[in-house]
Amino acid sequence: EQNTKILKTLLKKLAKLSDYFDISNKEKEVIDLENKTLIEGFWNNQLEAKQIMLKISELNHEIEDVKK
Repeated sequence: EQNTKILKTLLKKLAKLSDYFDISNKEKEVIDLENKTLIEGFWNNQLEAKQIMLKISELNHEIEDVKK
């Protein structure tokens, strides 16, 4: 039972580490999306603008969670 707990803990850490290595891609995606918000007329399409802003927020939360 103790080994099972240790294994579960290690698996959680491994999953978090795996996410960490993808952080650089997520950070690049945030920069790309933020650059889209600077394009003239970006806010003209409210639905698309909201979706992009939501994606930026989600990615930033994921980045923060992994960096904790």
